[in-house]
Amino acid sequence: MAYLGNDLQVAFPVYRNIDDISGSFNSVLTTFALTVSGVAPVPAPLYSQQCLISVGGVVQRPDDSGSEGFRLSGGNIIFASAPATGADFFGVILAGADYVNAGGNFPSGTAAVPSITFNDDLDTGIYNSGINQVSITTGGTERLRIDSAGQIESVSLGTAAAPAFSFTTDPNTGLYSPGADQVAISTNGTQRLLIDSGGSLESYGNIRVIRFSAASVISFRAAEGTQASPSAISTGFNVGQLAFNGYDGAAYRQIANIAAVSDGAITSTSSPGYLAFLTTPSGTASSQERLRITSDGKLGLGTSSPGSIVDIKLNDTNTTIGGSASVVRVNNGSGQLGATSGLEFFHGNDTSSNTTRLAAVYGRYASFNGSGLGGELIFATNTPGDATIDERMRIDSSGRVGIGTASPPVGSTLAVNGQIWALAQQAVNFMNSDNTLGCSIQGLGSAGVNPAMVFSTSYSERARIDNSGRLLVGTSTHSGLNVTSYTGLNAYFANTGDTGISLSRFQNTTNGPSVQLLKSRGTSVGSLTTVSSGDSLGEVVFAGADGDEFRAGASIEAIVDGTPGNNDMPGRLVFSTTADGASSPTERMRIAQNGVITIQNGAVAVIGTLTDAATITPDFAADCNFTVTLGGNRTIANPSNLTAGQSGSIFLVQDATGSRTVSWGSYWDFPGGTAPTLSTAANAVDRIDYVVRTSTSIHTVFTANYS
Repeated sequence: MAYLGNDLQVAFPVYRNIDDISGSFNSVLTTFALTVSGVAPVPAPLYSQQCLISVGGVVQRPDDSGSEGFRLSGGNIIFASAPATGADFFGVILAGADYVNAGGNFPSGTAAVPSITFNDDLDTGIYNSGINQVSITTGGTERLRIDSAGQIESVSLGTAAAPAFSFTTDPNTGLYSPGADQVAISTNGTQRLLIDSGGSLESYGNIRVIRFSAASVISFRAAEGTQASPSAISTGFNVGQLAFNGYDGAAYRQIANIAAVSDGAITSTSSPGYLAFLTTPSGTASSQERLRITSDGKLGLGTSSPGSIVDIKLNDTNTTIGGSASVVRVNNGSGQLGATSGLEFFHGNDTSSNTTRLAAVYGRYASFNGSGLGGELIFATNTPGDATIDERMRIDSSGRVGIGTASPPVGSTLAVNGQIWALAQQAVNFMNSDNTLGCSIQGLGSAGVNPAMVFSTSYSERARIDNSGRLLVGTSTHSGLNVTSYTGLNAYFANTGDTGISLSRFQNTTNGPSVQLLKSRGTSVGSLTTVSSGDSLGEVVFAGADGDEFRAGASIEAIVDGTPGNNDMPGRLVFSTTADGASSPTERMRIAQNGVITIQNGAVAVIGTLTDAATITPDFAADCNFTVTLGGNRTIANPSNLTAGQSGSIFLVQDATGSRTVSWGSYWDFPGGTAPTLSTAANAVDRIDYVVRTSTSIHTVFTANYS
């Protein structure tokens, strides 16, 4: 019968009786489901030591190894030995385990009666304030909440004197919310910093170190009166300033500052003010104004009352540079050269004392791309006898320089509309970073010298274009030797080192460098007139000197091989060599547009000698014809590097002993499926002719006993 005991109870059922399983004891079963009140406890105990189990009045040893007593696994009790039929059972899940509420739950509770409390403070603790929410209450009032999204929420907004988040030793310093969508920081019970609903940062004290992103705006907001009762500011009121201070050994002294000052009444439609920049002279204790930007946009240097867009005071008489003909004056956006802003004109007086504009430099609005303005710098001069000035040079918003043109082409750095003259064979020099000559381009054309363009590096001539348009590389003179009668651009290389042309391509693609020979029947550069059948598309000629001239020894030529059309250009390749005693190449091989290869004088394929061994593996990438002398019974293995369409022969030679046999790899296919029997006589020669049909099939024909 079952063990009769008390169902352990406390204020809450933390000890849980395990359901009686003795009715299933039959001296055979060892595994039984662990249930409490008919269901598996949630959460379930994690370890065997969390349960007290008795069978037949004997307490069972918890042993996770399974060698004695019992263990827990997958919600089951597993005994090391099967309990006897009719044995008593008692089991309990112990309190104080990892899951003290196994098979039960805490009540949700309320702020006034939390579910987890303390002996002497029953209205302070933790309770469930809603689905997936946990709250902390003190004195019966909710104070802090963790909601279903994981946010930690303070129930109180707090005040400056009692912030919602503070410190145990400094309760009047911390973080609080003074209003909807606002966060503030207070110290000593007074608000010091506020972030309002628009994201603006307001300080009610000094900000000593602060960093903003590139798009941030620092805004000084000032009012007369108090924070609680602000009033309109008056003329001359300092709205805000940036002060720069330095320590003199005893105190911090102001070195300079920037101040924004009200310059009139503030209304709903107007807020006049000026910006002043001040520095402190040596030997004085106070800063003095040096520069002012007035409310109407005038800039005064050394004067607080500028009379023009830019007004510079040089002395106490407040005379601008050059008197009435000021050097510095910003254009107001109308008139001259279409400028929208710029530096005004340089003036001068003629014999009639009339002021004439001599020249101007403009900073001009050019474009707006949605994120910023583009500007141009324009240089203009006056033509004698003309009352207006004309643009001569422009630096556009992309940094392109145009001389004689207002629209330098895209991609250029310098564009000149007109002639550039270099006198007395002057060169264009390119300097190194240490100001030494790196390379130069020089035009030769003085009296008695044939015109030429010379390219030099490290003070030495490297290439030249002569007066006939020929390109000379490594030499300054043309040999006069031509392989053909072609005219046009010819390149000649001197005997400097290993002369040659190297084309390299450094790019993470499958493409390599290329040489392109292009042909059109058009009569001007760039015209694309269709070529005709038989036209040569280009030729590569290989020539050598015969003692008095160059003669072609071989050539490769591409020729139109059919009627071209749109996206249709049939072509053939012709390979020619010069026979001994001949003076010009003769066609030897042709690859037609349909892929047919024509060889004029037949083809010779080398017979490669295979190395005799127990297993012989021909390499079809090395030869197509082979011979091997058999020094014993051998195996001809499947060839390596075979390609469908290959063909050739293999000569099998008996050594002086004879009667050598050969077995074959699986790729070799013989008529009737039977491998041939070799001739047995000493030094006898047999022949295998083959054609590769597929990568695993070689069709063969056997011919025995060649003499």
